[in-house]
Amino acid sequence: MMSMVVATHLIKVKGEFTSKWDESSLREYVKNKLREIEVCLHPDLELFGIHDENQIDVWIFIHALPSEVSQNIVDKWAKDHITEEGLTVKEVGIEVVNDLTNLKPFFVHLA
Repeated sequence: MMSMVVATHLIKVKGEFTSKWDESSLREYVKNKLREIEVCLHPDLELFGIHDENQIDVWIFIHALPSEVSQNIVDKWAKDHITEEGLTVKEVGIEVVNDLTNLKPFFVHLA
């Protein structure tokens, strides 16, 4: 049985790649990087987009406390773990989508 995890953050990565990479190899690379953080952050790929011939956008939902996901932590992870030749991270952004330290009641109204 699979458990469902509540997403807390959306990580948006913008990058560039050289002709050494194609869509298939980039998809496989992203899957492998997500496996690296699977146990602790439960990532879910939200967007994988290639545009302008050598630009890539990857959006990932994760589950973590605010103290586990700061801009410094994410930037350091990207710098230390995305080091393959022909790949360059241009920007990493973080959006908090659900703060586990400040839960608010959630109601659904069914008509």
